Amino acid sequence: MPRRLLVLGVSLVVAAPLAFLGLPASAAPAVAKPYDFNGDGYPELAVGAPYLRVGSVRDAGGVVVLPASSSGLSSEEKVITPPSAGVPGASEKDDEFGSVLASADLDRDGYADLVIGAHRENDDRGRVTVVRGAAAGYATTGSAIYDQATKGVPGRSEDGDYFGSAVSLRDHDDDGDLDLSVGASGENGDDGAVTTLEGVGKTFTTKDAKALGLESLGHAHPANGYLGETLGQ
Repeated sequence: MPRRLLVLGVSLVVAAPLAFLGLPASAAPAVAKPYDFNGDGYPELAVGAPYLRVGSVRDAGGVVVLPASSSGLSSEEKVITPPSAGVPGASEKDDEFGSVLASADLDRDGYADLVIGAHRENDDRGRVTVVRGAAAGYATTGSAIYDQATKGVPGRSEDGDYFGSAVSLRDHDDDGDLDLSVGASGENGDDGAVTTLEGVGKTFTTKDAKALGLESLGHAHPANGYLGETLGQ
């Protein structure tokens, strides 16, 4: 074979490997590590402060986020409370916002999202808030709240349910989207319950949401079982 033809053949193989492999020209953003809210590769430290005083409101609660970098943690914290930009709701006495936390890149956009429990919200009925990650640390849009008054969530919203006493993110059905499980340790006279909402990318759907209590699991005397007090992470 003439030398110039040999060189041309090698050049074609080297120049177009992606075409031969059928790979896309541009890759999707890398999935962020849990708690890496700004997507820089360094997970932040999120610290729950459920008894934080917000203004004049005692025990309203909040989450303190310490940014991370190659130098370690910074003391230039951001504090997330319901009055924060883009966070739904309002700080009220004894809400204990930030009592439990979980994190994952729910929509695989390169920014980790934060799930925050406030099990004493609204006379101990409880609530869970989802705050989106963003390049600035967290997004001021796209937050969502879930409680037992949310359409499609099983059960009744009652005083003392403690919905949000624990939270967990797991892909239970292996469809690529993380599902949200929420403990309600005071449900049904302290029997307790766990509600699971299926993940659908950026959010969770209440369609086909499931709630399990000790009685439904076959326990004859479930009183004071406090099912949902903790969930495996």
